[in-house]
Amino acid sequence: MNKIKVLCVDDSTLIRNLMTRIVDQQPDMEMVATAANPLIARELIKQYNPDVLTLDVEMPHMDGLEFLQRLMRLQPMPVIMLSSLTTQGSETTLTALEFGAVDFIAKPELRQPGSMALYSELVCDKIRAAAQVRLRRQESLPPAAPVTMPPRAARDTLFAIGSSTGGTEALRRVLTSLPADCPGIVIAQHMPPGFTRSFAQRLNLLCHITVKEAEDGETVRPGHAYIAPGDYHLTLARSSGHYHIALNQQPARLPTSCIRCSARGAATRWPIRTIISIRRPPRWRSVCGSPPFPLQARRVPAKPVTG
Repeated sequence: MNKIKVLCVDDSTLIRNLMTRIVDQQPDMEMVATAANPLIARELIKQYNPDVLTLDVEMPHMDGLEFLQRLMRLQPMPVIMLSSLTTQGSETTLTALEFGAVDFIAKPELRQPGSMALYSELVCDKIRAAAQVRLRRQESLPPAAPVTMPPRAARDTLFAIGSSTGGTEALRRVLTSLPADCPGIVIAQHMPPGFTRSFAQRLNLLCHITVKEAEDGETVRPGHAYIAPGDYHLTLARSSGHYHIALNQQPARLPTSCIRCSARGAATRWPIRTIISIRRPPRWRSVCGSPPFPLQARRVPAKPVTG
């Protein structure tokens, strides 16, 4: 079996060495090269043609976002951004995802016992997931076709969307195509705490519908999309003829499976007609709620309401 070829671009020697050690310990991947800046990386990409690139944001000569944009125009490949879990870091990471990055990894904080093993497993799972993504040049992507809803759809239907690695761009394309009078939408998008609020705010500026981070107990309204906060599962409760959001922090589960399970249970009594699952291939191994899924939309029919 061919190993996954990884190239790490980071101006920190510590991070380059750490990523090399993590990758080279895996039997199915190898670090073919590392680069301290994008100019060096450009030549190494030509030489090694890596399957996955890990990319820092702040680097000398050219920042990671500018390099990412150029890379996606000229030679698209799966890119995982290395990001800090700060407000500024989350904004930069979301910009990178819009530019074509398929995922991101937080800069490591390895103070707790066993944290290195967890971090290593997380990194490797994300690399394996990214290696299965097939990208096209950005200019070849057609705009999403606008969606029109039947007259009663907004009242009689609720959409549930589950999305993980690589799903942010697909989710943006889906939501921006929806009209302002579409049914209410609940979304489980795998992101760390702090990222989902920024992500919802950015989508809200682009969409006809209102997009926000979900709050426990609020009512699902037509023309609104509610994104589950990072580290939370989103389920639905029904009372007085309305859906209400219930958030919990039960043990990590697959985002799409979790929302499908919740909605399927609700659909035995309530009109949840369609679930859209944006997910990666069958192989998965969840670490801190971070399983790899395919970048594809899949409709899963739920039971229609009876009585």
